[in-house]
Amino acid sequence: AAWVTFGVYHTSRIVHYWDTFHYYIGSKYFEENEYERLYECVLAADYERYGSKDLGKRKIRDLIDNRLHYVSEDDAIRYQQSCGEHFSPERWEAFKYDAQAFRQVMGSSWWKDMLMDHGYNASPISNMVAAFLTNIGWEDQLPEASAARISNAEMKTYRRRIMRYAMIDLALYAGAFLLIFWAFGLRSTALAVLVWGCGYPWAYFWTGGSFARVPWFFMAVASVALLKRGYPLLSGFTLSWSALLRLFPAAMAGGPIAAVVDRFIRRKKLERPWLNRTDLRFIAGGVLGLVVLIASSLAVNGVDAHPRFLSNTLKHSETPLTNHMGLPTVMSYKPSTVGRYTKDNSLEDPWAKWKQTRKEIKHDRRWLLALSLFGMFVLLALSGRQLAEWAVLASSTILIVGFFELTCYYYSFVVLMAPLAIERLRYTVALILMVVAGLLLQFFIGWYDEQYTAETLAVLLPMLYILIDIVIKPLPESSPARAAKPAT
Repeated sequence: AAWVTFGVYHTSRIVHYWDTFHYYIGSKYFEENEYERLYECVLAADYERYGSKDLGKRKIRDLIDNRLHYVSEDDAIRYQQSCGEHFSPERWEAFKYDAQAFRQVMGSSWWKDMLMDHGYNASPISNMVAAFLTNIGWEDQLPEASAARISNAEMKTYRRRIMRYAMIDLALYAGAFLLIFWAFGLRSTALAVLVWGCGYPWAYFWTGGSFARVPWFFMAVASVALLKRGYPLLSGFTLSWSALLRLFPAAMAGGPIAAVVDRFIRRKKLERPWLNRTDLRFIAGGVLGLVVLIASSLAVNGVDAHPRFLSNTLKHSETPLTNHMGLPTVMSYKPSTVGRYTKDNSLEDPWAKWKQTRKEIKHDRRWLLALSLFGMFVLLALSGRQLAEWAVLASSTILIVGFFELTCYYYSFVVLMAPLAIERLRYTVALILMVVAGLLLQFFIGWYDEQYTAETLAVLLPMLYILIDIVIKPLPESSPARAAKPAT
């Protein structure tokens, strides 16, 4: 109930049209727009329908370099020519119809603001499935004639279609928690649902009711659940799948790596092999996942899609956002350079000064970030001596916080700490206090850049506390999260 803001959703709409536009239209027309032309072709479609009167004081983000700029009629004509080179006449009509349908639902003001976002950023693996789903029967959806406004009856049908795509993500959420129940039982599931449903940074407001936003989460949960139930090969496969969908889940392999390295260093003192059968099957599953999924993507998306995705990802990693979270975000914080002091509305991009200072500070403190990351690896290695393989994998979510600057809604991965936290009451309390702190911060900190820096600490400190406490006071041998003794 809390996750959907007690029925408010998105101003009474279940579907998040802003976000769904990017992942529905972005995947459906990826072959034509790739990562760079989505906003340009939307503007070209608007210009074709509404003319130059629609361009007044209108900004879009250039998806080549993430620069905000005003658009002119010359820009619109140039975009028309560029898009015409990539669309067939039938696909262009379909694209214009989709764009007009979303514009009618969202309203012109919200629609124009949307083109200042950061485009379609799904990986080729994600796009491979999403593009297949969104293009089912696209020819049958073509309008009989182009009209200035789509009729109410047609819009009702269109909105039902979009709702069906949004239901896929909701079904994946349900599937993820069923996996937690299957692997860990009711109490762990209850805590996981509580953390997920009441956590502010990943609230419904951000990506709830969207499309193609949840598969990475489902696969990450599946990886931990499958490892707990004794399926390391499938666990490694699903972790690779999650990482290929969103990259950052790859950091979850850091804990198992730290544990293996620690056992290798101590191999002469161990009563068992430093690399066991579970480790080997998990590694094999991960490699198999990479091979199968990348090969499939190359066959569907072509060879160029992967380099373009990496280039697009690097572009975004170099663009600070006000709702970024992560240790790099904390490291780049300086009270005198926050948005309230550096935002300049006289610029085309009012946040340009803020972004530049953030990047400079983060560069200056890179040594401190590297030292902190090394400390996280050591902590995982030490706690890994006490923990079962699945618990080490779940604990590795702390490396996601350490390595990456992610938009806040991806922090739903913290639910993977729930099965470990349920083992001690104080850990459970720590996770619940994390949720409470996250909710309270929004009331006391108004600026996003400051708020989400504080939200990072609200997540990171409980995670550190749990792992440090496990090192100092190991879990009892009867705990499901405790590593099994080697057979004698």
